[in-house]
Amino acid sequence: VTIDAFELFDWHRPRDDRKFERVFGADILYQRTDQVPILRCLEAVLAPDGIAWLADPNRRSVNEFAELASEHGWQVEMCSEKAQNRVGRVIEGRIFILKRTSR
Repeated sequence: VTIDAFELFDWHRPRDDRKFERVFGADILYQRTDQVPILRCLEAVLAPDGIAWLADPNRRSVNEFAELASEHGWQVEMCSEKAQNRVGRVIEGRIFILKRTSR
């Protein structure tokens, strides 16, 4: 995947004048109170056929995120991942892949 451009924004006040085919987020789901605003932000910025990937380091506060996203109209796939950082520490986590459900 080549990233041609990126944009930083506040998920509490997303812009809706530009739609993205792909949205990547890492380590942003940690506060339960931000999870619904993040889903609403994705609704505002993701193109109709777009896909969002959200990575999380297996925080307990995120355990119900897939169900919450489904309740808000998202098709969710989750996969577990492991990576090794530069000093050799293994980091485990999961990636949520979100697509809009057909309505």
